[in-house]
Amino acid sequence: MVNIRYILTCALVFATASAQAKDLKTEITVDRTVVPVERQASRLGSVMPELYSPVIRHKALGLYEYGDASEILPSISRLEPMNYGDTLTLTPYRGYASIGYFPAFNLGASAGYRIVNKAATRLGAWFQYDGYSYKDFKSDRHEYIKNDGNFKNNTVALGVHLDQRVGSASRVSAGVTYSFAALTNPFYDKDFTQNRNDFAVNAAWWSRAGKFNYHVNVDFDRFAFTKDFSDEVYRYKAAGESLLGFKAGLAYAADGVTPAWGLEVAADFLNQSACGQNYTEKPGTQGIISLTPYYAFNVGKFHGRVGLKVDFMTGKEKAGSSVGDYKTLRVAPDVLVDYNATSQFAVFARVTGGENFNSLRSMSQITPFIPSWEHYGRSNIPVAVDAGFNIGPFKGFAASFFGGYAVANDWMMPDIDGFEADDVKGWHIGVRFDYSYGSLIEASASVETAASGDIDKAYYLWRDRAKWVANATVTVRPVDKLSIGLDYRLRALRNCYDNNDYYSVASVVHDYDISLGNVSDLSLEAGYAITDAFSVFARGENLLNRRYDIIYGVAAQGLKGLVGVSLKF
Repeated sequence: MVNIRYILTCALVFATASAQAKDLKTEITVDRTVVPVERQASRLGSVMPELYSPVIRHKALGLYEYGDASEILPSISRLEPMNYGDTLTLTPYRGYASIGYFPAFNLGASAGYRIVNKAATRLGAWFQYDGYSYKDFKSDRHEYIKNDGNFKNNTVALGVHLDQRVGSASRVSAGVTYSFAALTNPFYDKDFTQNRNDFAVNAAWWSRAGKFNYHVNVDFDRFAFTKDFSDEVYRYKAAGESLLGFKAGLAYAADGVTPAWGLEVAADFLNQSACGQNYTEKPGTQGIISLTPYYAFNVGKFHGRVGLKVDFMTGKEKAGSSVGDYKTLRVAPDVLVDYNATSQFAVFARVTGGENFNSLRSMSQITPFIPSWEHYGRSNIPVAVDAGFNIGPFKGFAASFFGGYAVANDWMMPDIDGFEADDVKGWHIGVRFDYSYGSLIEASASVETAASGDIDKAYYLWRDRAKWVANATVTVRPVDKLSIGLDYRLRALRNCYDNNDYYSVASVVHDYDISLGNVSDLSLEAGYAITDAFSVFARGENLLNRRYDIIYGVAAQGLKGLVGVSLKF
């Protein structure tokens, strides 16, 4: 990345109550330049339920995580575990507990404890429960959809993680997480409840020797639905998959700090079990092996990294995929540059691409109510370009102007019956303004628009194909222990397409354009620290009770929220 010398590792501060009132995030400052948010395409974790936000990575933080860059959407649909301090700072608290409730049923509970709390060794365990239930709403969906029931999600997750420093130059981490979800989706059958198991193991090692830095990461994930589904004609076997991933990197820094060149190697293998209608879908195992050599430079006010991502693919797509060539080799750029003309003006650009898996886990991050008997093939991004410039701050004001263009092939986009692989391409452009007045007021507003109007015209990270996106937030702290925030989000002209003639409204019309409804979400939040260890919080979301579809046939919840307490101990 650009000028590692000046990267500041930020502190992830205490949250469970304040995470409800202010989203927990890291800020990375490079030569006083606000660099563009990396819009990763390798995983769909960058896509949030309901809002399809391309700049938010959904990540439940454990008590053990300190220096990892994370951003949390201020959503009341789950309580985020507390996270505070960095790896060098011991806090006076070793545990936390938080619980919140709001009718009709929204319940979140979170707890964690640092079993070992030493400067070199951190061992933590955590638990989390998220649950909600809400009734579908009437809409102009196709006649064959007659939802008569509640969308329900009850998810329990727990994990343990070890973070160990080895000497002054190495760090080892390892963790195990497991979650179980019970889901009811009346889109398919009001009486059918699907269960889901999600098990993950990961281990990583970072070290340096002289002018060389290197790391190794190994991950294993098992994600599977448990129940088959039968309708009047067919029996559908539940889908399951295992993902094994390996990553390693080596970087050389001539001055001992700033990398001059490096190589990243990654290998992911996805095994998908037989599933689908009458068990006919047998995709087997696919692999993506990536090599990314790069050269980094730091010349005065000009910084950058120039690399090339070379992907080797193994195995074929699932039956019925729209991919027909089964290419085994693809090359894409991996470039990031920025120019800091002054301390208050900078220009940046990023060009990326590459091959991607559409795992069940990644698709479930769009919405947990995905079809449970279907696998998804690979997607490819030939090129994605983002560029812009930043101005300020001037007396608390700052502005960003940005835009880009991307091409994505066989990209999974929602359609009338779940998801479909579409070739999409399109531009997006936007502006953002920020203002802060000490710690008393923080405000921001942004407007962005993107290509739309046809099945192949869309900004690929906006899976709802929205034409306009606007966000406005303001947070005030009238007294030291009280924080009040107001947030408004708009996503207008959202739609999906009917790729199935059988269900088409005009039965002979292909690619029929279907509205998903506009998102108009007004939220209000507040948090008050009664003591350093005990806080209360309240948040109401979608106060306008706007009803829309997350994907076709999967309704978003109306008015929702959490009111609760948090305790550190």
